[in-house]
Amino acid sequence: MRFMGDIGNICLMSIDGTHFPIHEPGPFDKKWYSFKHNCSGLTYEIGVSIKLGEIVWFNGPFPGSTNDLTIFRNSLKKKLSPGEKVIADNGYRDYKARLKGEESKQEDYDWRKAHREIRARQEIINRRIKQYRCMSEIFRHGEGKHAKLFKAVIVITQMNIWKNGTPFHVNYVDPLDEDYYGL
Repeated sequence: MRFMGDIGNICLMSIDGTHFPIHEPGPFDKKWYSFKHNCSGLTYEIGVSIKLGEIVWFNGPFPGSTNDLTIFRNSLKKKLSPGEKVIADNGYRDYKARLKGEESKQEDYDWRKAHREIRARQEIINRRIKQYRCMSEIFRHGEGKHAKLFKAVIVITQMNIWKNGTPFHVNYVDPLDEDYYGL
């Protein structure tokens, strides 16, 4: 689905990890600690199509302490096409994506603006998922049930996108040269 409307871009989706608070499983294990909520939590990875603004990937749950880059490297990175990149926040980088070469300041500005818009749309979709009480409050019914509810909320959120449209359209054109470095 991420290939729908593709015009040969290197980046087809944005990804982000999102955290949800849970009741601390016993016995105590620090792997469940989520720094986002300062309590036990679960982490999921969500991918959004740049072109269409639809949810095209989700993965999880993972213990709250699992960082975004580890989740990406162990799953989505292996499924990307050769040369395909994703747009992500700093949690996914051991180095920053950047443009190198002879680009003009205007081209660099346009790329950075589009990148900010793509990240903002990703955060809006993350927020829409968390608007459901079962996702925003401390979940007390086990990891397995949380995963089932998360999948249901993803489907409902995607159906809302189909019905009401993407949060906003992003004008994005890849920097189609070999000096682009991303994930």
